[in-house]
Amino acid sequence: MVIFATGGDFTRKIDLPGGTPFYDNVVLWAAKHGLIGVNTDRRYFRGNPWQTGPQDMAAMIGWVHNHISEYGGDPGRVIFLGHAYGGTQLVSYLAHPEFWCCSGPGIAAAAIISAPLNLSPLTTLNNARPNPTAAPAAAAPAGGANRGGANSLFDPAHSDLQGLRNISIPILVGSAQFEGQAQKQAATALRTQLCTAGHCPVFDTFENHNHLSVMFSFNTADQSVSGALLNWMHGLGD
Repeated sequence: MVIFATGGDFTRKIDLPGGTPFYDNVVLWAAKHGLIGVNTDRRYFRGNPWQTGPQDMAAMIGWVHNHISEYGGDPGRVIFLGHAYGGTQLVSYLAHPEFWCCSGPGIAAAAIISAPLNLSPLTTLNNARPNPTAAPAAAAPAGGANRGGANSLFDPAHSDLQGLRNISIPILVGSAQFEGQAQKQAATALRTQLCTAGHCPVFDTFENHNHLSVMFSFNTADQSVSGALLNWMHGLGD
């Protein structure tokens, strides 16, 4: 089964004209392939303490452990997919065992796609911003990524760098070809640090995609991202 946490300052979907079903498309894709998909909401993090992110990840995973059997799911076979800031907060959760919910991280594997990361001093808040030269993407909706408040995700006092050694579950790290420099640097740094710790992740660059299209392509004819994810999941075994 798959838990999905979207990116952006907003939560489970963005309000595009015509009621376009993003990001419900990700869990619909999961269901189409015989998986249980769990879409998530989380608190708006700007202006809130740093621990808001890992606390919310723990709450999502804890809910699944408590309830997924009601839907035919196995809490021992949970894969968490985090995109952009959803991936940022997921890595913070995994790197800080004090937030783990379930006598461990509570998930069997994680996919981190197009996420800027708090790996200070390797990454900083300044390079965790979108690259203006990347391929064009949809404008942020009203009330979305441009809402004010301090961004605590990249507080150097709570860097995830040292905590990466706590991550021993299988990880897929991916970024788009036309991605912001911060996300590319973070993906490379995460791969390097996990390999140094003896837990090399699967690493993928998704050609002909930008920061948003990697997720928008799910449940469409374009399987360049979702197909790679599904193949990786099948390779995890039981």
